[in-house]
Amino acid sequence: MAMTKANLQVLVDSGRIEKLGEGESAKSLHWFLDLKDLPAWDFNRDLIEKGHPEAPDGCLVMRCDSDFHAVANLPLEFKSVSCEEIVSVLWPEIEKPTIYPDHGDHWWTAIYDPSMEVPREPYELWAEIAVDGEHFESVRLNTCVSEEAAAAKAKKLKMGMGGTGNAAIWLRRWEGGVRKDVRILREITG
Repeated sequence: MAMTKANLQVLVDSGRIEKLGEGESAKSLHWFLDLKDLPAWDFNRDLIEKGHPEAPDGCLVMRCDSDFHAVANLPLEFKSVSCEEIVSVLWPEIEKPTIYPDHGDHWWTAIYDPSMEVPREPYELWAEIAVDGEHFESVRLNTCVSEEAAAAKAKKLKMGMGGTGNAAIWLRRWEGGVRKDVRILREITG
């Protein structure tokens, strides 16, 4: 039987999930919900299939802070419930959470490897940094779904370039497996 968002709400309301307060640790691996110690408001799911040594029945781990912190552990039967729906039940006070792909998705590999195109995010912000007039470093700062989203992020970007450093914030786009320069969005000087 596929579980739903309504089934999850019933489970939470039943008290069968240990609810943790600030600074508390779960007394067992199954089942817990961290209500207070959320280091970030970005979430993704980590599906642990049956037969895992630490979770023989499997489980669905909710993670935050870029796939790092485990903030809830639920029965694997809830894998049919989307990450966004789970967040809306477990942390209803969070109005606009950032939802990332499931743990293990190719997105997680690509987001940390600047040589790779990030799925569904073909636009990139890059800082080309120079010190004393010489090229020093190229850094991918962000990936975006659209040119408009990238331009908006570039406007909000805060970078300190001390002394004789400067940076050009480039918009780049993947086309046909090739990264191409689009234009410079900002210049930041020290």
